[in-house]
Amino acid sequence: MCISSRITLVISFFVLLLLLLLSPVIPASWAQPSSIEVMADEVYHQTSTHFEKGKKSNLEVKPRGKKAEITVKNEEKLGEYQSPVITAEFPFTDAVIHWNEGKGPVHLLKEQERIRFYVRTSADKQEWTPWQSVDVDPLEGPDHLETERFYSNLITVDYHQYLQYKAVLDSAKDADTLQDVTVVFLNSTDGKSTASADTVSLASLLSEKAIAAVNRPAIVSRAQWGADESLRYLPDGSEDWPRQYATSVTHLAVHHTDTPNDDPNPEARMRSIYYYHAKTRGWGDIGYNAIIGSDGRIYEGRKGKDSEVLTPGVVAAHAYSFNYGSFGVSLMGNYSEKKLPAAMRKSLIDLLVYQADLHKIDPLGKKDFVRNYEYNDPNVPRVDRDVPTLQGHKDFPRHSTACPGTYVHADLPNIRNDVKAKMDAANGEVTVDNLDSANRTVGTWNQSTNVQGYYGSNYQTRTKGSGANTFTWNFQLPTAGTYEVFVHYTAAFDRATNAPYTVHAKTGAVTKRVNQQSNGGKWVSIGSYSFDSGANKIIQSDDANGYIIADAVRLKLTAEAPPLTERVIDNADQGATAITGTWNTSSNVQGYWGTNYRTRSAGSGANTFTWKFTPGKTGVYRISTWYPSGSDRATNAPFTVTYDGGSYTQRINQKQNGGRWVEVGVFPFQAGQEGRVRLTDNADGYVIADAVRFEWVPNMTISDNDDAGNTATGDNWVSSTAIKTYYGSDYIYNHKGTGEDTFTWNLDIPTSGTYKIYTRFQPYTNRATDAPYTVRHRDGEKMVRINQQENNGVWVELGTYTFEKGGTNQVMLSDDASGLVVADAILVEPVGQ
Repeated sequence: MCISSRITLVISFFVLLLLLLLSPVIPASWAQPSSIEVMADEVYHQTSTHFEKGKKSNLEVKPRGKKAEITVKNEEKLGEYQSPVITAEFPFTDAVIHWNEGKGPVHLLKEQERIRFYVRTSADKQEWTPWQSVDVDPLEGPDHLETERFYSNLITVDYHQYLQYKAVLDSAKDADTLQDVTVVFLNSTDGKSTASADTVSLASLLSEKAIAAVNRPAIVSRAQWGADESLRYLPDGSEDWPRQYATSVTHLAVHHTDTPNDDPNPEARMRSIYYYHAKTRGWGDIGYNAIIGSDGRIYEGRKGKDSEVLTPGVVAAHAYSFNYGSFGVSLMGNYSEKKLPAAMRKSLIDLLVYQADLHKIDPLGKKDFVRNYEYNDPNVPRVDRDVPTLQGHKDFPRHSTACPGTYVHADLPNIRNDVKAKMDAANGEVTVDNLDSANRTVGTWNQSTNVQGYYGSNYQTRTKGSGANTFTWNFQLPTAGTYEVFVHYTAAFDRATNAPYTVHAKTGAVTKRVNQQSNGGKWVSIGSYSFDSGANKIIQSDDANGYIIADAVRLKLTAEAPPLTERVIDNADQGATAITGTWNTSSNVQGYWGTNYRTRSAGSGANTFTWKFTPGKTGVYRISTWYPSGSDRATNAPFTVTYDGGSYTQRINQKQNGGRWVEVGVFPFQAGQEGRVRLTDNADGYVIADAVRFEWVPNMTISDNDDAGNTATGDNWVSSTAIKTYYGSDYIYNHKGTGEDTFTWNLDIPTSGTYKIYTRFQPYTNRATDAPYTVRHRDGEKMVRINQQENNGVWVELGTYTFEKGGTNQVMLSDDASGLVVADAILVEPVGQ
């Protein structure tokens, strides 16, 4: 090939690469998302004619130009106004009320100065909901907008047609004038649907990976939840709220949406919130950067750069005067009423970890909030000092609100710690403070703050002694490897010059002595050591010549060991096993693993033997047990596996298959999180505790009915735990029907290839003998009918199929059957990989 041809070829390659980077990427799982128009209807009460149709008590209607206002007659009494019944043009899913009290910008008013509003709704004008108080939050919104109107939070209902409002005016609290009431009705489910043009470029995905050490969690994009992007624009085609990007993000804010908990349709609620913020409140877009849905998924909020999802630094409208330079995430629901569900909390932690790592934010720290931009509010200072970097909406200066709710607010200290721990783990670092709950003491170790330079909120101290009094730092390491160990303390003249730290490393215990009279308030290295993943410890004692200080320890990963993906744990392995009751050691029957085995006669289940394993890699593991069989053995020895998401008991016939590995089952585990196998004596003969093997299975996945991303249609699916062979925390069932009610498992296919698909269910006499499973794969779809009256506690094969990573990979179960159908879990097993 000549030189000019080679140059042409190289140039062509780079042009093609540039086109690929700038071209939109549309994963198959996102195929043709649709935007859904939110139906809206507004009703105005502004004139005397409007207000006179309602009921008044101690109120009068006065003219106000072409409009009117309601005022209190006798200022010593409350005034109450009840509107006439208002009929919406369509059944509504949400409503909003907003009004004016004629007092200037609402963010400057005190909470007690507001008129109290109440609402009730009805589907038929016969049966009404109870009157419910209306919440308002005037301290949300863009920094450049001031309003004299009060806006209720979204009022969510189930396809009602009628609404009444009631207003209570109180002159004693300066809440005595009502003007311009508007009721907005929304329907976010039944509007027309149009194909979305929103896409994501390959370049944005690659750059996103490059700027964050922590992987971004899965995000439901605006296109995926059906955002109607036309709502962001004015009639002349310009953006109502032009996008801005902060040069640095320094603070993270947690909110709640104050909508109903356990929302069955989070995507529709996203569209309602979007319309409410963009149009009803006039902001021009949704006010939060992201929202955690009731299904545990993370939904993109404020629009960032075109063809990007969750653009870093995009300015939102979640906390007045703190928007430029903060990231606001809201939790769908009302968490003054209940605790945050575990799936939502996990997603919150994952998102905050990503944002904190991306913007180099210490979630346990404080930082000045500096406004290096133009703004017009004289009540807002240029700098707010020492603002916690991760906090609830109510904690920001000058913000009077209940957000993010009592339960979430109380959990914020734990959330901060969990975010910090996960950030440290992702960066190969673990820090343990003296107050961490896993630490243990022998003897009295007094808490103190007398000497400055401590880590956290205090330190603990002990006078010199014989070594009998100890402080044990217990910690979990996510990854096996070599770690440099640092200690932190406060220094003073009366400290020990030989304070002992005993590091319990992989190769044994090593004691290092530290002079605590110098280098106080610093991280002092005491060497590098090899550790296994999981539980580890460092022990301080009072065997020293002065006061010993227990403040903090830190471990930094310097060399990662290969991930632990297989381990055999013998009954004799100390530290990896635990016993309750008496288990006799024996070697009488041949075929045991190692040097012996343990045995226990039949009992009530109170006596247990536990094998503990901390995996080095996240994924599905095959659990097997080894034992010597015999004629006096139990036929139903109960092995209970505790895994990521639940526990399951498999009974093994120990009269058979001795001297070999017998499979207990396959289960998912998280790297660094301890898994367990427990054997009890609740059996019909002798139970044998010998060895257990944990084996990681590449590319095997399990999808449970409770996993985020799986979907049900119809309202007739019922959760149950009646039959105890379920996978995860429960199973769901539906009675026979026409096929309209379905449950779909969206499968995580780690790499394109061939897989066997299995299902699990709980048999009973009322189950369908022809439960229809439809497998959607690369080459189409296939229906397989299964008899759900058989095969309790086992995986039942649905066939072998070829799947594409990122394709439409699903298993769907419908109620078109002869009896009750059960949806529990799907197992995906690679073939020939």
